[in-house]
Amino acid sequence: LLVLLCLGLLYMSMKPATPSPNPVVTAASARVETPAADVAATKPAAPVAAEPRTLEWRVQNGRVQQAPASLAVQQGELLRLSITSDRADRLHLHGYDRALALKPGVPAVLELTADHSGRFDLELHHSGLELGALEVQPR
Repeated sequence: LLVLLCLGLLYMSMKPATPSPNPVVTAASARVETPAADVAATKPAAPVAAEPRTLEWRVQNGRVQQAPASLAVQQGELLRLSITSDRADRLHLHGYDRALALKPGVPAVLELTADHSGRFDLELHHSGLELGALEVQPR
């Protein structure tokens, strides 16, 4: 019985202290643990673009006359794809399964959020003309 009592006292004296839910901060304390929820709440939010990023194409005589310099965008980015063709056709953005009817000489606009990452071809279906590829980089 005496041995059990000694073991119990020994255990109590060597047992690590349980942390309190609200840490006490003193000038001498070197580090204060902050719950993960509080850290997430203090991080600045990622900037949200007020206007969609516009990418424009012009197609004439079955050839791309004007095209964006870069088709690389970030996942979650708002996009406005504007295509003007001198012929009736149908734009298709593969992977997103979005299509847009093109009327001769009239700019057609497709707005979307780049929520799928990867490389997606843009083509005119009737003429088979490849406009390029949209590369969506994951965040």
